[in-house]
Amino acid sequence: LGTILSPTTRPDSRLALVCGASIAAFLAIDVAVSGHYLRLCFCAFLVFECMVGAYFPTIGMLKSELVPENVRGTVYNMCRVPLNALVVCLLLTNLTLLECYGLCASLVTVALVATCLVRRHPVPAKHKLGA
Repeated sequence: LGTILSPTTRPDSRLALVCGASIAAFLAIDVAVSGHYLRLCFCAFLVFECMVGAYFPTIGMLKSELVPENVRGTVYNMCRVPLNALVVCLLLTNLTLLECYGLCASLVTVALVATCLVRRHPVPAKHKLGA
């Protein structure tokens, strides 16, 4: 999916689409789990998995545009620490399945808002690839 959309859309626009579809999939999973609709849950999970497949190439392109090469490793490592702390905290709690999906939808919503903020600010020319 990411390769098909790559020549026609910018990475930030693609990321907004991926986040929006992921939120819709999580909300569908939430409804399916609470109502015991197994087929809907499975189809929504497949949609989410497709969005994960589109996310990684898209975020790779976006990070290469936004983060300068000389500080890329440091910035990536600084972002991994809070992510790992969040994962540990979630593993140590006893969230129900519905709470887990709701939390995931909330975090993807935060990512969508951050993506919209990135879209508003143009990338400086010195950070673009090939410049």
